[in-house]
Amino acid sequence: MSDNTIFLSPQGTQIKHEDNLASGTAFPGMLLEFAAAGEVVTNSTAEDVAPLFMLADLSVSIAGAIGTEYNTTVNDRVNWRVPQSGELVMLHVAVSTTILEGAQLASAGNGSVKTVAVADVGVIAYALEAVTTTGATDFILAIVK
Repeated sequence: MSDNTIFLSPQGTQIKHEDNLASGTAFPGMLLEFAAAGEVVTNSTAEDVAPLFMLADLSVSIAGAIGTEYNTTVNDRVNWRVPQSGELVMLHVAVSTTILEGAQLASAGNGSVKTVAVADVGVIAYALEAVTTTGATDFILAIVK
């Protein structure tokens, strides 16, 4: 991570950020996991209850916006962090997904989130707004469990 990066956090709580090489393509707001060689990839297990909830973060070192991807073909380093319980986050929602306000959210198995299939199983966050995606991905404001 750059020594010139500034992160602001609520109530003086230190938010630990890390960066690793991308393996594949990831967008800010996606759920991540480690690949065998230490790179980060999008989370591949739906409703994963892994103890580490990694979230790709927006990188100011890559020119672009929240929709700008991290990509392995240009050796991008993915900024990521582990959000704390009660923290507000923007999570990635895949195409053709409907999430209602207050819904329990879990990994969709592709880096995005979805509404849980079984109540209280694999819950990582709660939706603070309703979102329906049709022809494009979107983001949803959520509070971490």
